[in-house]
Amino acid sequence: MRGSSSLDSLPGKGHLDTLEIENFKSYKGFHLIGPFSRFTAIIGPNGSGKSNLMDAISFVWRETPISRRHQKCV
Repeated sequence: MRGSSSLDSLPGKGHLDTLEIENFKSYKGFHLIGPFSRFTAIIGPNGSGKSNLMDAISFVWRETPISRRHQKCV
């Protein structure tokens, strides 16, 4: 998995341009996702991989995946 990003002028801020995913969770094979704009909405039916996409983005930025955050709250 690899993300392509560019840095904004503010320290600590960034922008994700594209995301390459290969065999990550429900994404089998190679997927090139993007380009992302300054505001991108992730929409789709239940079970379509929205949370897995957010987990992939969290993985690239070394954040705690959303799926683990929900488990801690319950």
